[in-house]
Amino acid sequence: MAQPEVLEGQWEDILAGNAARLVGRKVRITIEPEENTEEAPTLEDAITKLNSRTPEEIAAARKRILDASPEPRPLPEGKTLAEVVMGQWPGDETDEEIHEALRKLS
Repeated sequence: MAQPEVLEGQWEDILAGNAARLVGRKVRITIEPEENTEEAPTLEDAITKLNSRTPEEIAAARKRILDASPEPRPLPEGKTLAEVVMGQWPGDETDEEIHEALRKLS
């Protein structure tokens, strides 16, 4: 059995240098705690920080989120968003038949 290979460093650096080589391989990631001795901020501190951001900081955060999000897929022709999200029951049973089957199961 081959020995596991250890890659150390920051995630971005490891990924940038090894992405093609790691595609399709099983990978185990160990995250070391940061060497930060400061206490974690309280919820109140976090809210204060969020509410005190400049418009530029808010725009930058919004851009990071949108850049990390996949492009939306187009809706299938003839379908509404509600139909795609809700889907359709695969059979042709009526609501009454489904309720009766569920009643028998419970």
